[in-house]
Amino acid sequence: MPSLVPLLLLLLLFLLRLLLLVLHAALLGVFFRLYAASGLIQRTDPDARSLSKRRRYIFGFDIEEVEAEICRGRRLRCRYCGNPGACVGCTKRTCPYSFHLPCLYDSKGFVCFKKSFEAFCYKHCPKQDLLPRLLECGDDPPICCICLFSVIPDDDSEKNSASVNKCSKASAVLRNYASSLDQDLVHKHSVKRLRFPLFFYVADAVGLFWLLFFAVF
Repeated sequence: MPSLVPLLLLLLLFLLRLLLLVLHAALLGVFFRLYAASGLIQRTDPDARSLSKRRRYIFGFDIEEVEAEICRGRRLRCRYCGNPGACVGCTKRTCPYSFHLPCLYDSKGFVCFKKSFEAFCYKHCPKQDLLPRLLECGDDPPICCICLFSVIPDDDSEKNSASVNKCSKASAVLRNYASSLDQDLVHKHSVKRLRFPLFFYVADAVGLFWLLFFAVF
């Protein structure tokens, strides 16, 4: 019968690894919320240290401005869940909607994590005519560059008019299920999972546990 000491050490290593992964995922969540917040501007290189002792930065954002943005968010209620703390506003100037970052994705909004990190609510989310891209692929539909599944769902649950022809219907499905990032097509839900990867970190920790378990026993 194996000793309990290796098992306890294994359990301790697993818990420490899981804690580090959860903290890493939480830090990533803060990172993406800073970039998506409407009232924040990145003042310096995120990898550089504070320019002076009086000014402190986190990921290139001034900590004093971050605190002011938190106070501003407390006065804003999320359009999706109704709770305060909604710091992510729609890029369209005339749109009054604000969201929490996860709520923005849950409400079918979108954040473009490049350049100025523009956020769009579900009403003003950019639409693109992806029919030419679909026609170029012929019988092989394009795949999401993140999850590697087809951007066209197997069963079309969208409400479309019976008079819409197949090409227009396929284009509508693509616009609803995919977004164009440069030259690649991605599912919106794949982008969400990529930006909030806690599940993958936990899965990694569980896999590490079983790997160590079989290595010891």
